[in-house]
Amino acid sequence: MMRVALLVTTVVAAAHCTKQDFEKYKAAFNKEYKDAAEEKHRFKLFCAELEKIEDLKSKNGGKGFGFTFYTDREGDELPARGRIKGLPPSHSDNAPVFQPSLVSVPKDVDWRKTKAVTSVKNQGQCGSCWAFSVTETVESMFALHVSADHDVDFSTQQVASCTPSPCMGCAGGFTEDGYEYLKGSKGFAPEAFWPYAQGLTPANPCSAPSCTQSCSHKNLNELKEYSFYIGPYAEVTGYEYAVPKCTDTCEHQDLDKLAAAVAEGPVSICVDASAWNSYTGGVMSYEACGPAGAMDLDHCVQLVGYNTTASSPYWIVRNSWSEGWGESGYIYLEYGKNTCGLANDATIPQVKTGPSKESPWARLFEQASGVKPVQKPVPSPTPPSPSPPTHYEKPPCQSDEVQATVQGLDAPLCVPKCDAQGECPSDKPADVIAPAKCMLQTQSGDKYCALECFADVMCGTGKCGKIGGIIGVCYYPGSEHVEGVTMSLQETNNEALVI
Repeated sequence: MMRVALLVTTVVAAAHCTKQDFEKYKAAFNKEYKDAAEEKHRFKLFCAELEKIEDLKSKNGGKGFGFTFYTDREGDELPARGRIKGLPPSHSDNAPVFQPSLVSVPKDVDWRKTKAVTSVKNQGQCGSCWAFSVTETVESMFALHVSADHDVDFSTQQVASCTPSPCMGCAGGFTEDGYEYLKGSKGFAPEAFWPYAQGLTPANPCSAPSCTQSCSHKNLNELKEYSFYIGPYAEVTGYEYAVPKCTDTCEHQDLDKLAAAVAEGPVSICVDASAWNSYTGGVMSYEACGPAGAMDLDHCVQLVGYNTTASSPYWIVRNSWSEGWGESGYIYLEYGKNTCGLANDATIPQVKTGPSKESPWARLFEQASGVKPVQKPVPSPTPPSPSPPTHYEKPPCQSDEVQATVQGLDAPLCVPKCDAQGECPSDKPADVIAPAKCMLQTQSGDKYCALECFADVMCGTGKCGKIGGIIGVCYYPGSEHVEGVTMSLQETNNEALVI
């Protein structure tokens, strides 16, 4: 159920922006200005924003936008974003793409009903949205696949402070780089160990690496050493794209696959949030947000569900501008379209799971969707291809071998002929360590190769049959015997071989 924000949403046409309207706005939001000059400036900002609001409403069915606390604000007073404009880093080219495991996708999913979605956060006046999006989605994966016994918030500050260039802390970054940093880190610390430290108000804005808290602020080696005291930490092993990332105008993103991905858990997404400042509630249409290509994304948030049965179907998106914005910190975007470019850069982190504990995922999925999950059968692994045949195996023998048995042994062996230099074929069964030697001969003097052994261990699954003192040959008991010509150990005539 959507929650209607308690904001003034009735506005008049921009052409009739009056002092009376401004006074109503000031009263609704308890606005006071230090002097007449500031009030004049704020009135000018108010009227300019009013014109934008009317334009957005005309594209959104006459609703969804109105006066907010930001209507008379500008610059650093407006909500911060922070996704670097441009294509994701090149290492993302190697990231895999999500493969659905559900037989069918439910009509409605809302992960807010579960512990997979933590409380709405506030990035303040720091361009760290990308770090919040990473953190929130790791929290979701931890709850779904590791433990949902307790609500665990992880440290956004760690991601913002420690992810290396091209990410620049409060100056912006990419979610993909955040995952890469966490993959090589000592672990992802809980929020209680490393709280968010950036300024929440225009009195303490930060849009540069220099004002972002240093990574050296905390000793992350303590996570493992003092885990009993600090609490659980997450281990990120990688990430995947919910749908293939977009690098162009993004008009053909796979929205069905995005729905399948969020059906299995919340997804980190990056969007064009340029129309979000005046959002007050309801479903924002594709037309109101405008088309968004790969180069238009400026803000990263979290996709936590969808509703296809509502009169106006929508995606459910969690923002990081506090619960005072939008609908208690959330925005609803038109479903069935790539509204605000939400499918352009959608990622899912992968976390290390516990040794044997059952995953909470199925239980939480039922809470989020109202139905039990039915997953596709896991395909059986393809059996390994049989090894190509070699010399010296159990009979039947290869075309260039003869079948031989030594008197006193209970089974034959396959022996190839020695070449003119007395060399032998070197291929042999994989489990055999006995060397191939030119060591047998027939009564007519023809010489043959065998695997020379001194103990059974040298013959793999075969046996070492002694034919001259401590010297033996590898053979396979139980093989069918075929009579043949007599052979003997070279330079010895007291133990005969029959073929």
